Amino acid sequence: MSAKMLLNDLVLRPNFKGEVLAVLLALAIPLLAKVISTFLSGAAYREFCHQHTTFYKKSVGLKQRVLYMRLPVPWPSETTYYLLDHVPMRKLFARSPKLDAFALARRLHYKVWQVPPHAYKDTLRAGAKEIHKELSAKKLGPVTQTFETVVLESIAELRQEIGSGGRRVPFHTTFYRLAYAANMKAIYGPNLPVTETRIALQTFAINLLSLNMTPSLPFLPTEWWNKIIPSARRGAEARDKVTNALIKWQKEGGLETCSDTWRKVMQVVTDNNVDIVHANRWVNMVLFGFQGNTGEQPGWAFLFLLQSPKLWAAVKAEVDALPPDSLVGVDFRRATPLMYSAIHETLRLSTAVFAGRTTTESMQLEGCDTVFPKNILIRTMSRASSFDPRIWGGDAHCFKGDRFLLDEGLYKEELFFGGGVSACPGRHFAMAELELLMSHLIRNFDFDISSLTMHKKLAPEAEDLALGGAIDNPGHKCDIIDLDGTHIEGVYAGVADVDNC
Repeated sequence: MSAKMLLNDLVLRPNFKGEVLAVLLALAIPLLAKVISTFLSGAAYREFCHQHTTFYKKSVGLKQRVLYMRLPVPWPSETTYYLLDHVPMRKLFARSPKLDAFALARRLHYKVWQVPPHAYKDTLRAGAKEIHKELSAKKLGPVTQTFETVVLESIAELRQEIGSGGRRVPFHTTFYRLAYAANMKAIYGPNLPVTETRIALQTFAINLLSLNMTPSLPFLPTEWWNKIIPSARRGAEARDKVTNALIKWQKEGGLETCSDTWRKVMQVVTDNNVDIVHANRWVNMVLFGFQGNTGEQPGWAFLFLLQSPKLWAAVKAEVDALPPDSLVGVDFRRATPLMYSAIHETLRLSTAVFAGRTTTESMQLEGCDTVFPKNILIRTMSRASSFDPRIWGGDAHCFKGDRFLLDEGLYKEELFFGGGVSACPGRHFAMAELELLMSHLIRNFDFDISSLTMHKKLAPEAEDLALGGAIDNPGHKCDIIDLDGTHIEGVYAGVADVDNC
């Protein structure tokens, strides 16, 4: 029988079309169900990012307090579970042979920054441990001194630009750039270009979502996808600008002019013969970590403080009572307990940390009914933790500046620097930066609370004191509880990464 006759025979079979349709439906229905499920989960996640309190309130009644995420594609892809309850998140950071603490770094960080995940694994882990050591609370003196010096120089320039008559400035842009410049010079010394690297890092951050996605795409190498997808291409180009700036800086003697802290960290890397390109791709990754959240926080903190009049007056009084000169070495938790508490309350409400672990075998976490399969990623959703009423109380959705002062045990519940063996190595320096920057801003400037206005986010390359267009009706509000218990509905620009969710 010829092929043509066979084809005719098949086509003429009475149930042929029905059989084909049945097969197609059998294949399509599970895939369609998975796509719809993932889309709905993704929609919930996007809603969470854009309005975190709304998502959290809606999720409280869910039986399984875990959000399952997977790319809606028919090929194997990373499976991720986001934890929504505080207790399992805490347990995720415990040491366990069933959890790999460094797999997330190898999967996301190393692939995104093009650091070979295995070639220098032990050396780069040793480098990370050196960062923990050199930026421990006991060894911060020299870098915080340099940070404060640069901050005071920047504040003097800002005072001159603003003038005695005052002017409107964008909190987030102004304060982020102050913190960025001071951090860069404190760690890397005077010769690494500040503006060039900041613009590139911010551009990279805006496009980071795409760079996190492309390693999961099939058929082509990741770097090919990074050239094909426009946002991934922009992110990769910005990433490479920072890496190239770091390589140039090192070749021109950057390790001779940087801080002793960073020189000791890099000694671990150079002594083990990591080539200069891969070494500085790793440095780029670390640099992004230094700048990821810290510089944003003063903007959020002032936004909350200025809408809490009683708290604002009390914080100013605390800062006025500080020593008149350098504040390096001040125990801010004791000297300015309200400001210290308000900083932590700001971090609770505005920081996004999605730290995670990969399972090495099937397991459960204490406080969570889900059985997690082997080789999947479990991640925290820190904002969900931040609104858990069992930890933070029934007013968890509110900014309450003295929350941590009223219950100092809450300091132990914080997850915005991660936890366990992979907790943020720069967390002590980050807190010192926030305390110093906010204190010096408060005692150098008067803030006009009556003219508080929301403005659109500026592009990374915008002028330092430029203002985006005014937002007449901000889409987000925030609930504030002042020191006297007064409830205030405040204005709020939205969560820190609202444009990138």
